[in-house]
Amino acid sequence: MKKILFDNNAFQDLIFRPDHYAQFQQLEYLIKNGDLVVFGNISFLEELIGLSSKNIVDYKKVLREYKIITNQNLLKPYNELIQMENNNGAPLKQENIFLSDEISKNIFDKLEKSFRLKTLDDLVYNNKQNYLLGMKGANNSVQNMLQQKFSKREKKIVAKSWLNNFDTNIQSWYKDLFKPIREIDCITLPHTASYISCYLLKMNQTATEGHKHKAGDSYDFQHIAEAAAVDVFITSDSALIRMYNLIPKKYQFVQVQRIGESLSGLAETSNLPKTERKT
Repeated sequence: MKKILFDNNAFQDLIFRPDHYAQFQQLEYLIKNGDLVVFGNISFLEELIGLSSKNIVDYKKVLREYKIITNQNLLKPYNELIQMENNNGAPLKQENIFLSDEISKNIFDKLEKSFRLKTLDDLVYNNKQNYLLGMKGANNSVQNMLQQKFSKREKKIVAKSWLNNFDTNIQSWYKDLFKPIREIDCITLPHTASYISCYLLKMNQTATEGHKHKAGDSYDFQHIAEAAAVDVFITSDSALIRMYNLIPKKYQFVQVQRIGESLSGLAETSNLPKTERKT
């Protein structure tokens, strides 16, 4: 059984785009048939709350479908998964990565009536602020590098150096951020390594290729960190896919794919019924 995680753009495409209707039916069939399971995640819900200010009808529709597809099984938020990993000094067991059934149900119930980020903060982010403060120190060293001015030639040299020394860079930042009391190789902690590798690569792209940091980038890193718990993360974000594919393979703990790619292999082996598209 494959484990799947969605980001908002891909899931909303399934819900609202007529040309994706057949794929949504495939998804429902594969879940019912036991070929895959979809985990819910807090970063998805945080992003979704932003939709409520633009279109409350669409917000409620997406929330309703997400509640059904995930069966209200929500992963713990990215920062808690990372902190638990570092406290344990080892990868997490699957039974320890989910919010309780009571909390998950409470989240969906409240989000049907209250469309505010504070709803999630109160329910699941008890230690988010402390974690973000810890991130600030490590982030400053990266930001200092971004202030430097590079010529085109220097940019190419720096970009190559960053990728060639990825192990050293990620391990150094891991130690600065978490200050482990014993020697731990970051690569043994999937949620932690996923988050830091995405963050470092994005900073490298910003410094050497002129990429601008966007507000949604932080959610991308959170999604990838949470997705270390599943087999496939589904997105429609071409920039995210491109960035992720630049990460060294040994730090890729999840396949990042588009919806068609992720369902096609399973569809061929699951005797899917024929579907008709809505017009």
